[in-house]
Amino acid sequence: MIERISAPRLAQVLPERGPQRAMVLSSFVNRVGNGLFNTASVLYFTRVVHLPAGRIGLGLTIAGLIGLLAGVPAGELADRRGPRAVLLLTLAVQTATMTAFLFVHGWAAFTAIATLDLLALSASNAARGALVARIGGERPAEFRAKLRTFVNIGVVLGTVGAAVAVQIDTGLPTAR
Repeated sequence: MIERISAPRLAQVLPERGPQRAMVLSSFVNRVGNGLFNTASVLYFTRVVHLPAGRIGLGLTIAGLIGLLAGVPAGELADRRGPRAVLLLTLAVQTATMTAFLFVHGWAAFTAIATLDLLALSASNAARGALVARIGGERPAEFRAKLRTFVNIGVVLGTVGAAVAVQIDTGLPTAR
């Protein structure tokens, strides 16, 4: 039988108040969004924006290949400016790109925004790794394990949320 998770029990699982807890909670929220977007975005771009699936795949491939290039320079920037500042900047860029996706009407704009988003994601991951190393405390492996657990739960919840939205299927009405 699955036990209910009570507030005191959740407090035992979360790191103590401070940078570790903030990192776990912000990463959780970020990954819920990733789960939602990754699950439903192709349907959105094919059914609402009317981009062909093959073009979406090509745009994401181009964006992904270019996005790979950001990791090393972002890591160097995080070493010079601090991982927290770089992480906050990249999260702001990703917020802007997610918003910009709502205004996409063509493949070129989709590819450009996806490229910027994946550049920011790659840079974010580099900065996040440096930040985790910095705030890991006396038991860095335990902190990484807790962080990974909450990140995975976030992706699952986001995916379930997107599945519910897809199942409801309340796309834009079409003209008859």
